[in-house]
Amino acid sequence: MKYTIKNDLIYEEKIKKSLFIGHLRYVSDTESARAFIQEISKLHPQANHNCPAYIIGKNGEIAFSSDDREPSGTAGKPLLNMLQRHELTNVAIVVTRYFGGVELGIRGLIEAYGGVAERTILSGEKVQMIDYFYYKCEMSYHFYKIFLHKIQLPDVIVKDTVFTDIVEVKIEVSEMGKDKLLIVLQEMMLGQNIKCSELRIEN
Repeated sequence: MKYTIKNDLIYEEKIKKSLFIGHLRYVSDTESARAFIQEISKLHPQANHNCPAYIIGKNGEIAFSSDDREPSGTAGKPLLNMLQRHELTNVAIVVTRYFGGVELGIRGLIEAYGGVAERTILSGEKVQMIDYFYYKCEMSYHFYKIFLHKIQLPDVIVKDTVFTDIVEVKIEVSEMGKDKLLIVLQEMMLGQNIKCSELRIEN
């Protein structure tokens, strides 16, 4: 099971005089993840490091991290590991560091970046990733009210309705309600009252 976040999360902590600031955001693709990383880097131009990581995809297929001039493996990898440990996807994190004059060492950096990432994640609420499916149904005017009554099911939402010589209705259903909806639609299609097709929505 994968999770994501709804709201931007920010967490600050001083570790041996260095200020660490964690920024975590929901992102839908690599383009929005990169834009977020650039945004945080511009927000903290005087920082010594703005270390990013992100995971994208239903099953976390795309993963990226960078140490941003910290010693190899001391920043980006701990951030990415923490996102994976919390089963997050479609999120990007940037941990900013203002150096305070005290060297942390390799182990200290790994613990600092990983710890700040975890406390940033825990400062907010995770939500379960849910897939949504979309269908277009066409019917005659006289069947329209019957159709609306039959699709009054949990997790089903009417997204759009177009009236021409027929009625075209676009509906959304979550993965939890999909099976029940399909049974209802198939019954109506067997009676030749409607025509339905699944719509492919690109995120």
